[in-house]
Amino acid sequence: MEELRLLTEKLIERETLENKGQLYDFIALEKGYFFNTRFKDGVLVYMSRWSPNTESLIALADHLNLSYTHDYEEPGMMIYGRDIYKCGDLREVMLNDSDFDLYKFNPENELYEFEGQRYYDEDSIIQILLQRKIAVFELLAGEGS
Repeated sequence: MEELRLLTEKLIERETLENKGQLYDFIALEKGYFFNTRFKDGVLVYMSRWSPNTESLIALADHLNLSYTHDYEEPGMMIYGRDIYKCGDLREVMLNDSDFDLYKFNPENELYEFEGQRYYDEDSIIQILLQRKIAVFELLAGEGS
């Protein structure tokens, strides 16, 4: 983790100097940049563009011999999920179209309706759906151990 912190400090310095997203020096990709990178309570926090930068994270984890859990969201693209990477194995949990079909916006009252409840915005519903999917994934993963 100390090596990750040191590498990330260098990445943040370059990002600040150049005012643009960065890749770690050893990542040879043309995409998957890290933006607004920082550590918050010991967790690497950053932004990426348009979709999760899974390939960059795998390259980082492999370089440092680390496992990780990556929670991500890109609301504009309706991308919400969690990746778990351990010993070269990537497990992905992601909401899909059928999940988003489980709730509806009612234009008459301007509320979202889900399982008989009404919500002012869809964020709470999305978090409920994602947490349920993660729980099922973890249950099934536990059975496979």
